[in-house]
Amino acid sequence: MVNIRIDIPANLDPEMVPPLNFVQMCFDQNPEAQHHLNDAHAKCTSLRTRFPGDQAVLHLSGVVAYIGSNYEAAKRFWAEAVLASPGYEYSLIPLRQILEDDEFWPDAETYMEGIASGIDQVSERYLSAARQCFENHEYVEADRLGQRASALKRTSVSSLHDYAMCLKAGEESLQAGELDAWYARVVDKFQRYWQSHDADAVMHGLEVHAMVPDRIQFAKIVASQVGGQLSDTVNIFDLGCFAGINLHLVHEQLDDQQRQKVNLYGLEPNEHAVTLGNQVYPYLNLLQGTHNDLIAGTAGLPEKFDICMVSRVLMILHPDTVANIFTYLSSCTDTIIICDDIYNVDGQFSVIRSPSDLCIMHNFRNMLDDAGFGISDVIMAEVPDRECTGFVIAKNKKPEQR
Repeated sequence: MVNIRIDIPANLDPEMVPPLNFVQMCFDQNPEAQHHLNDAHAKCTSLRTRFPGDQAVLHLSGVVAYIGSNYEAAKRFWAEAVLASPGYEYSLIPLRQILEDDEFWPDAETYMEGIASGIDQVSERYLSAARQCFENHEYVEADRLGQRASALKRTSVSSLHDYAMCLKAGEESLQAGELDAWYARVVDKFQRYWQSHDADAVMHGLEVHAMVPDRIQFAKIVASQVGGQLSDTVNIFDLGCFAGINLHLVHEQLDDQQRQKVNLYGLEPNEHAVTLGNQVYPYLNLLQGTHNDLIAGTAGLPEKFDICMVSRVLMILHPDTVANIFTYLSSCTDTIIICDDIYNVDGQFSVIRSPSDLCIMHNFRNMLDDAGFGISDVIMAEVPDRECTGFVIAKNKKPEQR
């Protein structure tokens, strides 16, 4: 815990009132406070744009981030407040307290020097250490450091529980016979969420997703596999393609000769996404349907895929469903490339990434092996995007039997 005081300027801007009220509700332990967190973040973001370098605004942003369980963002904003106003005790006191047990930073002054050099510099310090851990297959520590880098930049979202915490909770739930019901809650939540997207939400998604670093890295990985395909025609299939943004990014990575021989297919349950995607990207073949339609053979797709790509879809599906998908793909797919939350890749069972039952971390190696695929590579995301931590490439062990 840290000692938090609120700095209320004499000339209070009206936009500061909602986040200040949110903080007061939290101090009063009002259960309704949780419903105002997102608005408090939004107001703080707007205030930082309108009043860059204002210590009271930065301090308030740090308090809101701290309450929202994003301690990296809290430290960042408090450090920026002290840099803007040296000796500013409202932020300096909690900054020193929160850094007391941080092995990465010996003191507040060192941390502020890092922030002064740029957020990217601090993020890269975390990621450099995470990559070393990843290379040593120290996934627990790699995940912890990657989550810190993500939280530092994604200031308006809560930090995720690291893999070690999720695994412990999963083991306890498994022993209590409650894990399957926990899976079901995650799946149900996301089914309702994604189907609620209308045409405006889909268009906004296209604009935002095109610039996400891990999506670009994913597209490069998929495109790199095309060069090794000897056939005259290469079928690439995206399961849960939404409006085709990942397929579009793959298309952008291909040269003219590769584009001539590549066919890009996608399957997506949201009709608005399919309609808009086919309009925006006429070189894609997007069909409406679910993974159940794929397995039943009713989706109208080719009989064979050279590459199946799956981005952020498996993390919202029940492990049994994922196993069924892999089993079906083993009969028609040479290579599967997965963009997902991958740190449980060598686990014994799937676990839940919390808080808020965010997604399911599958034990991909066992699941793929059972379906007839062997993992050829596991790649860490260059810029982890909280729940998207890396990529798995798996090859069909018996492609000649397809």
